[in-house]
Amino acid sequence: MKTRLFKVFLLASVFYIGLFSGNSRGAGEIGSFAGGFVIGSPSGFSFKKWLGRHKALDGTLSFLMKDKERFYANINLVIHDHDFLLINAADTPVYYGGGIVFRIVEDDGVSKAALGLRGVGGVEYLFPYKPIGVFFDLGPVIQLAPEMRLILTGGVGLRYYF
Repeated sequence: MKTRLFKVFLLASVFYIGLFSGNSRGAGEIGSFAGGFVIGSPSGFSFKKWLGRHKALDGTLSFLMKDKERFYANINLVIHDHDFLLINAADTPVYYGGGIVFRIVEDDGVSKAALGLRGVGGVEYLFPYKPIGVFFDLGPVIQLAPEMRLILTGGVGLRYYF
């Protein structure tokens, strides 16, 4: 079951990236793909792929062990509002959206796959004339399998735009 859930997560991720990968943020702006890190719950690698000026895919991949969690991955489709929060000349979009979460947790010495839905909201500060963004987000996760439960995720991170 764990392998099947992981394959479903990977296929959905590839589908979303392939479906929306033709667009970028716009002419003259920083790159459309970013990679970096996030510190929080979970901590790990962070990525973002802009699908246009107002849409992006973002996600987290974590191998850092916390409590009984052994692996964590999420991918979200997020919508950005660039006019909600204006700070000097910087682009500071507020974003919201949702996606899926895949986790591997250890329970009584047995690894189990967990699948859930995640809502997310946050803000990112994009430095003017620099390919760097700093972000903060929060997101509730409704774990659907192997048992239903509510988990709160969130963190602060830094991404470099290519």
